[in-house]
Amino acid sequence: MAEGRQGSTRRDVGYLGTGDRTLRRVGAGLAVSLAVFLPIPEATAQKLVAAYGQPNIYNAVVWIAQEKRFFKANKLLVEVIQLANSRGPEALAAGNIQFLMTPATTPILSRLAGTDCVLVGILVNKMPYDIVVNPRRIATIAEIKGKTGALSGLADLTRVAANEGLRAYGIDLRKETTLRDGFRTDTDRLGALVNGNADFSVLHMDFRRQYERAGMKKLIPLAEEPKTDFILSGIYTTRALAHANPERVLGFLRAMSEATHFLLTHKDEALGIAVKYSGRPRAEIEESYRLHLPIISKVPWVTPEAVGNSLRALAIVNSKAGEADVKRFFNASFVAKLQRDGLFDALWGADNY
Repeated sequence: MAEGRQGSTRRDVGYLGTGDRTLRRVGAGLAVSLAVFLPIPEATAQKLVAAYGQPNIYNAVVWIAQEKRFFKANKLLVEVIQLANSRGPEALAAGNIQFLMTPATTPILSRLAGTDCVLVGILVNKMPYDIVVNPRRIATIAEIKGKTGALSGLADLTRVAANEGLRAYGIDLRKETTLRDGFRTDTDRLGALVNGNADFSVLHMDFRRQYERAGMKKLIPLAEEPKTDFILSGIYTTRALAHANPERVLGFLRAMSEATHFLLTHKDEALGIAVKYSGRPRAEIEESYRLHLPIISKVPWVTPEAVGNSLRALAIVNSKAGEADVKRFFNASFVAKLQRDGLFDALWGADNY
């Protein structure tokens, strides 16, 4: 089974790399807007700020680490905030956040531009998206050729997802389909399918009930495709922090690993925390948990293969990604040390991760 699935084969991580409804924290919106651009005062320099992008179930790990005091148990003072994915690498580079949980898209593109951003852990290595079609226009994968797709943008994760899903079946998204962008939300893209403005689109798998009720059909579930691995939720920091304060990085990853164990073994309480932080109804969170459970990694392994797959996938957005040296983008030594220290054996049992 693909890397990141619960119960996946234990991996050797001895390779050392170098390299729509949201409940925000009170005052986080203003604080983040200012924090991204203003320096951190000396008095708060010891506090770590961890940012996540969207309030999805896999980001419940950082909420749990805060709520259940796993950060505190690891001698860390951490503030958890929400921050738009596109602003995360900028905030890291400015030193205004120290950890970022986000898809690989913006950190990799930012690193290609020369910023100090490094991957130190992977929570989810699959894309939770479906390629969805209007069944009156498309019945098989081959029939996508020559059809029109609705995407959020031509340089965002929906395009990456569409390209990866079709590439696995030998279809060139750029040459064999017509793309329309500007459909920013799942609701917008579903509307394009229903209204005949598109024949296929990319929708989050949390949106399955909605698109199925509208008569649309799931054609390619990317989360189940072995050839569509992509770092959907990575843990990023800076090389400067990793070099100057390795114990903080280890402590953060240890807390996140303990929180992942809690998420996967204490469902009811974990979902309660997710409802509190996301502002989404319990029923939605329950369904999202069910769908995402198979792709949440028990251990935040970082491997050259995972990074290489994401770089290759992002070449459709920036050709330099396909030519980049994989080693520039990650550091696997922290997760490797946690393994040597016996953390994952203690959490999961020696033969159960």
